[in-house]
Amino acid sequence: PRISAQPQAYFIKSMHDYKAGKRSSDNMQVMAEQLSDKDIRDLAAWYGSQKPSAVATYYDDPRN
Repeated sequence: PRISAQPQAYFIKSMHDYKAGKRSSDNMQVMAEQLSDKDIRDLAAWYGSQKPSAVATYYDDPRN
């Protein structure tokens, strides 16, 4: 799913879950393992402040 405009708490939990191996994604786990808690909070604040994309994606369709 897109990460822009996601609630900060969701982003923080997701990144900690990737880092701890509780959530699976080879790409995200590699990225999350390198981030400090402050990095994750800073990224959550930045992504949370972004406007949602106007482009619909596969994940936006409730049938998926």
